Amino acid sequence: MVKRAIRHGIRFDYLLADSWFSNARLMKFIRSRHIGCNYLGMIKINAKTKYTYEGMAMTANEIMAKIKKERRKERKVKYCRTMRYHYASANVVYQGMNLMLFFYKTGRKEGWNALITTDLSLGAKDAYRIYSMRWAIEVVFADMKRLLLFGKNQSRDFTAQIGSVTLSCMQYNILSCVKRFESYETMGGLFGKLYMAGHELSVTERIWGLMVESLSIIASRLDWDVEDLIELIIDQTDNEALSDFIESSRKLALLTA
Repeated sequence: MVKRAIRHGIRFDYLLADSWFSNARLMKFIRSRHIGCNYLGMIKINAKTKYTYEGMAMTANEIMAKIKKERRKERKVKYCRTMRYHYASANVVYQGMNLMLFFYKTGRKEGWNALITTDLSLGAKDAYRIYSMRWAIEVVFADMKRLLLFGKNQSRDFTAQIGSVTLSCMQYNILSCVKRFESYETMGGLFGKLYMAGHELSVTERIWGLMVESLSIIASRLDWDVEDLIELIIDQTDNEALSDFIESSRKLALLTA
């Protein structure tokens, strides 16, 4: 399928795949294509597949356990506030290939999930964002199966099956287009909201922006993650002092407004 797509002029940066397709042969094949594409897919974290990590053969679960035991200054488990998940990265070798493993956890009670990629320059956050595009495809198939009888044609004729699938896809595209336009507000109302949002940046938010920028510079000098530094400052700051600072910022905003 990939060869046929490339022959027809389709170019892509990443092949996104679920854990069923995670194997060395496919990764090597994708990496060897002349268009410069990479493989990015989910793996079964409980599988017995061995990766070489820091000179030792370990499973994905064992690698994650080792990462969690590292000391605070060396720890690789970080937290993304915008997406609300913990994540970690690991450089591994698998079947002679240098690969990147990314681990994600969305809640305390949730288990870890993992992605693997042949793109060594890719970061954990970008990998998560790119792979999330694949979930939209799953939603499309679920909706078409539930609402548009996708894949339920009982004809034994191959042409009829192709026609049925094509009609389901066309119906979905039309309905999605209608929903998109009907769900939007009028241009006047939408423009008004955007205008107000652009003028609601308070002095407090500006001060916070300057603080984050300053902390980013400090974190880069200390070779820390800025989110870890902010978390450390909040943990070690007296709650009363932090409340006083927030209240002072609010009063400053009112005086300046």
